[in-house]
Amino acid sequence: MMKSKKIFIMVLSIAIISVISNGSVFAAPAEKYKVVDKSGGKKAKDPSWFSAWLKTHSRTKVEKSDKDFEGKEAFVIEQEGEDLDFLKMWANNINSSSEVIRYLSQEVENFVAGSELASQSGKQQEVERAAKSLTTSLSKARLVGLRKEGDWWIKRQYTSGPNKGQFTYSYYVLYLIDKKKIDDLLDIEMKKAKGEATTETQEVVDQVFDEYLSSRINSLLSIYSTLFFLLLNIFFSLS
Repeated sequence: MMKSKKIFIMVLSIAIISVISNGSVFAAPAEKYKVVDKSGGKKAKDPSWFSAWLKTHSRTKVEKSDKDFEGKEAFVIEQEGEDLDFLKMWANNINSSSEVIRYLSQEVENFVAGSELASQSGKQQEVERAAKSLTTSLSKARLVGLRKEGDWWIKRQYTSGPNKGQFTYSYYVLYLIDKKKIDDLLDIEMKKAKGEATTETQEVVDQVFDEYLSSRINSLLSIYSTLFFLLLNIFFSLS
């Protein structure tokens, strides 16, 4: 009986890890629509980066979708509309650097707003001001090395809800840049923001910014580690 329980836990563990690896646990619920056309024709094969993005909206998953993306940071910029020609014109005129900087700025602000470290320090507002200083500085920075890697569009027809029967186009553009360039940019701009912090808030600002940088590297690793040790404890509790 005990042996059967162990086997069950092992099989369950593999299944859970497999689901998480594919992004299914954290993917947003699928919208109710069907794809009626796409780049290259309705039966064209979606590029791996697009499939990863559509399924998970995870930049990490996009970066891992192609071995040629190793050492790169991926950004997918998307837009929807009813006029495909207009979307193509939009795609050709994107200020990609500004869009990526805007994304990074929002990422920083969201992280700081949800930081337990900042909240528990009693200096949440001061840390948020430092983050605002950082994002303002980022908005003026020049991003070098960003390149367009590809684009893809799909035509959807809604099958339920208030827009049932209506059509819309979704256009996606993939940009890549060396991870080191993003890391170097954040390092430079964070030093500026830290320098503007008061003596009383300097330490906690340093800690929260360092926590953010670590989160960029360890977000998926922390999920796997937590799951692994949880399952390990369950396994040994049955021994």
